Amino acid sequence: MNILLCVNALGAPDYFETELAKLLQNNPAASRYLKEKIGICQVMVGMAAMPSSEELIAEDAFAVTTKLDGHIGIDEEPFKGELPQVKQTGGVQKGKAQIYRKVYTGNMKHCMLAFLGKAKGYTYIRDTYDDGWIEDCVLGAFFEADAAIQAEYQFDETDHQEWIDFIVEAPKNRNLKDAFTRVAADPKTKLSRDNRFVGPALLCMKHHILPFYLAKGIAYGFLYRDESDIASIEITNYVKEHGIEKAIEVYCGLTENEWELKQLIMAQYKEAEKIR
Repeated sequence: MNILLCVNALGAPDYFETELAKLLQNNPAASRYLKEKIGICQVMVGMAAMPSSEELIAEDAFAVTTKLDGHIGIDEEPFKGELPQVKQTGGVQKGKAQIYRKVYTGNMKHCMLAFLGKAKGYTYIRDTYDDGWIEDCVLGAFFEADAAIQAEYQFDETDHQEWIDFIVEAPKNRNLKDAFTRVAADPKTKLSRDNRFVGPALLCMKHHILPFYLAKGIAYGFLYRDESDIASIEITNYVKEHGIEKAIEVYCGLTENEWELKQLIMAQYKEAEKIR
């Protein structure tokens, strides 16, 4: 049996297997079965799902709205048996590394569109497509994160270029109403130390790459406010009460030794306040 974890949570397979093993530790046969017969696989989900329109929900309460060209990639290494022959499904190598690449580059890029788009007064991801400043900033962050990921995990050059092309050259669907409220939901998680922005920024620092645009994305994350999102209200209120430096320490988890990144985010925040 294979368990496919279709999540953007980093380290999910190891966590899942560890917790499952704890539950079975008093049953040697079950523990052996888990080790020999169960594949716990990271899955790369290349699919966007948006809330369905009121018209669709009225017609079908379980209506789902997704992109037409989505796909999923299953980590081949832990998979037991033959991969399923299902359309738009396939195997991938180095799955545990690939999820970091996906979250730190693809998901980060998508979320940054929402953070910057909100500051410019837009509502949907599609609204940002013709904004040259947003595109420059987001692509800058993408290539910073991509360079750090490649330095850390050293993907095959063909695979690396295919990933860049997949993210950068992806068709822009202007019919899709992908709202910032969905994409940027729960910014506490997205701004946390190991997540979409701070994670790749720290990886940049490790490999001597300046995370200039990633710091900008973090700064605009601290400016993002959605009155229906409790986390965004908490963050913006905290910044107002305690200041951006303290907020960075609390929500990004940066230490005193990581002062360079902290100061870079603070500088980007002050600049963002002037132009938003």
